[in-house]
Formats: sequence, structure tokens, C-alpha cells
Amino acid sequence: RRGQDIMVQIVKEPISTKGCRVTSEITLPGRFVVLIPYQRNIGISRKIEDPKERRRLKELARQIIPANFGLIIRTVAGGKSERELKRDISDLMATWKKMESQIKEAEAPSLVYKDLSMASSIIRDLFTNDVNQVHVDSRKMMRDISNYVKDVAPHLVHKINYYKGKEPIFDHFKVEEELEKMTHSQAWMKNGGYIVIHPTEALVSIDVNSGKYIGRKDHETNSLKINLEAAREIARQARLRDLGGLIVIDFIDVLEQENKKKIFLELRKEFAKDRAITKIESMSRFGLIEMTRQRVRPQVIHSIYQACPTCSGTGLVPTIATTVSRMERWLQRYRASRGDRRVIIHVTPDVYSYMNKGRYNKRLRLMWKYWMKITMVKDESLDVGQFKVFTAHKKQEIILPEDKKKAA
Repeated sequence: RRGQDIMVQIVKEPISTKGCRVTSEITLPGRFVVLIPYQRNIGISRKIEDPKERRRLKELARQIIPANFGLIIRTVAGGKSERELKRDISDLMATWKKMESQIKEAEAPSLVYKDLSMASSIIRDLFTNDVNQVHVDSRKMMRDISNYVKDVAPHLVHKINYYKGKEPIFDHFKVEEELEKMTHSQAWMKNGGYIVIHPTEALVSIDVNSGKYIGRKDHETNSLKINLEAAREIARQARLRDLGGLIVIDFIDVLEQENKKKIFLELRKEFAKDRAITKIESMSRFGLIEMTRQRVRPQVIHSIYQACPTCSGTGLVPTIATTVSRMERWLQRYRASRGDRRVIIHVTPDVYSYMNKGRYNKRLRLMWKYWMKITMVKDESLDVGQFKVFTAHKKQEIILPEDKKKAA
């Protein structure tokens, strides 16, 4: 009713013109379980398929579930002991009690609980036995992650490594390269074919093309081979780009019903690896497959790029934070290859304000971090997201080998 204070949880981030979605059904996710206050249901992840294990977990949940709480058993709980699940529930109950005490003192609107940091939540949700290695370039984050994993999954601690390389971690593991590729609508496949991804407000359309593929067999066999590879790449791109909502895929035409079924089954098999909820329809007579993929946040591209102010949103430019991250990685590369510790950086006015705001500003932090003398100059001639670095002595622009490769 009007004027009543209620507790809500954000379950979906704002997307485009739509605001965030909230619910009064609160859930607290842990490593092995999700705790649901004010409910008494018990759910088990559909990805735990063994009937015997499902029965064991359900019976275990009935024994350890707190009164007036519901419980969802997560996929990683498969094979876990009563002690491990109890400890997870105990931690979540402690969090809930803190929230309850804060609610009594808070005045609406007020934040009473914030989930773990991005790094910790990624470790909680994704760090399983299937992961080979986790590489971290921050000692503090390394300690935080290691301490968390020692508590919840000590057998995985040895997989956490501190990255000591000179080049930026994103460069070393080709993450920067993948981020750059996200701005392209085309995604090439190993067999020479490619897919074209076009997100719109209503849906995401994906078109499959043969491209440079040269097959030595008949058209039907060649088309099937390209489509099967495309199904695998589409599932990969959906996870990388966080594509969500309605997705319509236009595969290369195949005539035989058996081949259409093979494409559908391959797509379903690949999306079964996805943590997001998906629903896939069979191929239509027009060669289209319609599917939906759970969307809880904007596509990744909208997190690292912003609509261009000079073209009314028809193009994308890096955000200030992305520009600063690129600048820092540039400084890392420079310090690894050059001895001079003094530079002048020309930046756009908005980046200049961002870097020099406050007494202990971001420019000073960069100077302390890399032990360099950094002078920043406003340059209105630069495009959004652009910066140039000059020597302090001769005022000559510094072009690193990596910069030349990108320009080429």
C-alpha cells in the first residue's frame, strides 16, 4: 500500500530506456546454496541430473534448512557433504541477520546489503573443478580470493596464480584482443565461415555465412559442416557478449530434415554449457531457429563503450574509465621497454578532469604506481577515447611497437 516500506532486491540491471527490475522475493546466493527468506520450498539445479544424487541432496536439504526459509541447491553442490552445505547456510544466515538489524534502523530508500565484489562473485559462481587456472595481477585481490577459496573449496587453492609478467595481463591472455573483437558485428570461424551479429531493441539477429570456406563435397554436406561450426561459435559469442532476450538465427539452407535436426541438437548441446537459462525452438521451414537467453544485465559491449555524442548513438566510443585503463596499460608497456620516467600525456578535457579530480587524484596514483613523473595536458583536438604521449625533454610523440601494429 502507499507509504509502506518494503525490502526489494534488484534482479535485473537497467537496460537502454528500461529501469532496473526489482522483486520482494529476496534471495541470498552462496557457494553451494541459495537461501530464500520467508519461503519453504526446496529446489535443485536442473544440471544435477543423477536421480540418486538429487534425492540425497533433497533429503539433506530437508534436514538442515532453517525454519521459514527456502533453499535452492546449486550445481556445484553435487557430491558435497552435509558439513559443507551447513557451513554455507550458516554464512548466509549470518548475512541475513545483519540485514535484518540494518532494516530496523534504515530509512527508505536505503541500501541494506550489497553482494560480493565482482572478483569474489565470479570465483563463487564460476570457479569449479572444470577450471584449470585463475590468474590474478593484484596481490590484494590474490589474498582475498585465496582466503575465500580456502574456506569454501580448499582443494582448488593451488589453481590460483599471481601473474608476474611485464606485459599487461589482458594483453598476455589475449583478453584485450577479444574485447576489441566485440565491437565488430562479424565473428570469423576456423573453417573460414563467419557469423554476423546485429543486436536491436527487439531482438538479436545472427546470420551464418560461408565466407572463405571451400568445401570439396556437395552443397548439402558443406552447408551442414559450416552450420555445425556456427552453432558452436554462436553459443560462445552469446556468452562472451552476454546476448540476451529473443535471438533469431538464420543458418545456411539445408534440405534434409535429418541435417536440420543435427544443427538444432548441436546448438542445444552447446547452450547446455551456459549458466543462463535458454529455450531453443526447432528449425523452421525458412531455415530459422528462434531462441531466448536469459538477460539480467546489458550486453558487455555497453559496459565498456558508450554511445558516441557526435553521431547520436549510431557509433560507439570508449568510456572515460576504458580510456584510462588503456592509458594505464600503455604506461605498463612503456615502463617495461623504456627507461625514461618522465612523460607528457595529452588527453581530452573530460579525461583530464577525471584524472585530476581531488587531492589524491588518479594521476598521482599512476605516478606512485609506476614511479613516473606524469604531466597531463588538455587537448581539445583529440577524439573521444584518444590520448597521445610525448617525451618531457624533446616533446616528441612516443609510438610503441604495439601502437604501430594497431595503426596497421
